[in-house]
Amino acid sequence: MTRKILTLLLGLLMLAACADRSRRAEIEERQEDLEKHQKRELRKAQRQLAEVDSMLEIARFEHDTLHAWVMSHATSLTDSSEEVLRLNHLRAHRDSLEVQWNTLGAKIKYIKKKMEEDGVDDGNEEDEDVDEDMDDEEEDED
Repeated sequence: MTRKILTLLLGLLMLAACADRSRRAEIEERQEDLEKHQKRELRKAQRQLAEVDSMLEIARFEHDTLHAWVMSHATSLTDSSEEVLRLNHLRAHRDSLEVQWNTLGAKIKYIKKKMEEDGVDDGNEEDEDVDEDMDDEEEDED
């Protein structure tokens, strides 16, 4: 009888040990996936920010140029003239890009903060797994 109980207890201990290792392995795997996801999202946001920044520079230049022209001809223009309407459209477009730029900047800052809290490298060095995942995502988007 004691032999059966000992065998049963030994079996239960072995199962518990295996389950504990399995849980630890799953946690480590999820942590690695989280790190890859954070790096992928950081790089994606940085690329988007670069694109938005370029578009914002162009929009600002166009707006400032047209604004200067409209102000120099202000006495001869009406509120509904084509130039004034275009200026308003450019202002709205510029403002929209500024909101995107600020949002992406905040997203990058937040991701970096979370990566720092988690002890993850900020992803500045090349990570082949992340780059491959990003290439796959870009192909899916096309």
